[in-house]
Amino acid sequence: MRLEPKEIPLGNGFYVSESLPVSHQLCQNLFPNYPESDASSVTQLFTRLGLKEILTTPGGEVSRGVRVMSGIPYFINGNTLWRLNRLVDSFSNETFTVDNLGTIAGTGLVSLADSGTQLGIVVPGTNTAYMYSDSAGLVQITDSEFIPSPATMVNSVVFITGVFIFGADQAIVFESDTNDGLSYDAANFFIYGNAKNNIVGLHEYNEQLFVFSDINCAVYAPTNLNELGALFTKVKGYEFTKGLSSQFAIYDLGESFVMMGQGFNETPKIYQFTGNEFTPISTTSIEQILERYTSEEIKKAFGFNYTFRGETFAVFSMKNNTFKYCMKATKMAGKKVWVEDRSENLANKDRWRVNGLVTAYDRLLCSDSEGGLIGELAEGERTDYGNLIRYDFSLPPISSGTKEIFYRYFLLEVEAGLATGDDELDVEMNYSDDGKVFPDNGWRTRGMGLKGEYQRILRWSNLGRSRTPRTFRFRMTKPGKYVIIRAWVGVDGN
Repeated sequence: MRLEPKEIPLGNGFYVSESLPVSHQLCQNLFPNYPESDASSVTQLFTRLGLKEILTTPGGEVSRGVRVMSGIPYFINGNTLWRLNRLVDSFSNETFTVDNLGTIAGTGLVSLADSGTQLGIVVPGTNTAYMYSDSAGLVQITDSEFIPSPATMVNSVVFITGVFIFGADQAIVFESDTNDGLSYDAANFFIYGNAKNNIVGLHEYNEQLFVFSDINCAVYAPTNLNELGALFTKVKGYEFTKGLSSQFAIYDLGESFVMMGQGFNETPKIYQFTGNEFTPISTTSIEQILERYTSEEIKKAFGFNYTFRGETFAVFSMKNNTFKYCMKATKMAGKKVWVEDRSENLANKDRWRVNGLVTAYDRLLCSDSEGGLIGELAEGERTDYGNLIRYDFSLPPISSGTKEIFYRYFLLEVEAGLATGDDELDVEMNYSDDGKVFPDNGWRTRGMGLKGEYQRILRWSNLGRSRTPRTFRFRMTKPGKYVIIRAWVGVDGN
């Protein structure tokens, strides 16, 4: 029995099941686009932005944190605090330079907050913290009343209503004097719950303070919003049974915030705070991957958000994975849509190399996991600092129940003619009948047309038979822009 060609949805993103025959859907370095009006297809796949170098800081050390204060970006690369400067001449030519602002102790990620004039820097798990200002430069906090007893170390910092607020050991939360991150009163602190609570991190949201342990959190507000620097009191009824997995994996997203967290006897998930509760936004597929990491590895997870082509991404990175939650696609599809980003040729890791991202100088500025690079996510950039970006996607498995089917053809509609030179872009196709093995010798290549050849539907014919569900996979390995518009499969069934 000949069946009508079947269109295969492109918009599911990344969803790899624990049982690969059930689902082995990849979406690497691509993201689904859902048009908000009538279009030639319901969903398309677009390529992500590449990374373009702005400069490399002297010493070439890996980034530990990045922050924008009053429109100026600051990078902590290795043990140095750098300020990135931009000069624009009368011909609109740009020049970028960096200023060495001083030394930051430690080796791991740092916690950052700012008041607009002071930049607070905490080296987690130590008694070391700094304040930077244009007037005073970089100064280590040495006030004798910094870190109230019995606490001995700080872990995180935020800024709310005129004061810097710190999370410390022994469940202590304390604050600076008003508008002065270098001055402290040892009486200005409170204990979160009891001394058995280990404060993982703090977060400011709507001028309220969220204090997180690893299994729960509570919300605190200033006792008098008109009196900056007032002590904080717990908001009745705003205690939650979700804790924070990593202090670096929590950040604002639109009208809410997102985080990696868990409750008592739970494994990590990714949550969005909706005003009254923490709602899971991670899929089972991603949660299974998070479970494979140790607690120490999860503590080093981090994240940030950015917007591109109308889509807002919530990014979460671990040692060997970078996942992006697609807010618009999720809303349009009515289901959770995630994708995965990766960079090539990394040392001892297998993820996207961006360690942090901020918006400044009309750019998406990026810090780096491999060295002292400061770069930007740039439109038209088709590599990561000259390294190839590999685009890879696979589609939902095709099944006809228990019947054997013959695959007559597979069609892939693409935006053709996007080659920038004489080298034609192409797409490679492979398939698996068990969802596990895509044979190395099974890749079949089709050209996407040279520049100006705009009419192109790629076709693969005589694809054999299968009684089990088949998964089709595609990859693009040449630098270029790729737009995947629609996919069909034509089959005969018995």
